[in-house]
Amino acid sequence: GKPPPRATACGPQVGWRVEFRSMEVQLTDFENAAFTTFVVLVSRVILAFDLNLYLPLTKVDENMRRAHLRDAVLQQRFWFRKHMAPPEEPVDDPDACEEMSVLEILTGKGDHFPG
Repeated sequence: GKPPPRATACGPQVGWRVEFRSMEVQLTDFENAAFTTFVVLVSRVILAFDLNLYLPLTKVDENMRRAHLRDAVLQQRFWFRKHMAPPEEPVDDPDACEEMSVLEILTGKGDHFPG
């Protein structure tokens, strides 16, 4: 992320900025357009539903270590938030994280995580 600019008395408050980076492989023009469209749609969903995707840096570091292992997308479990949106009912820890497979992150896990 990039730190926000200094606040001015008459200007709007600008929050932290996040940039989406393309993959490390060379993409065709079609794949690049598809990736760009996907990123735009994902960013709009995040903003529209006010999703909270924050993870503690220790969990991010662990996820990066696991992601570098062979066949990680199918074999590894990654730390992810249990609740991306504010829970409808009170929960013990709305910021709790748990380990999930990539499939669970994308399609949901149990009753508490819709994916």
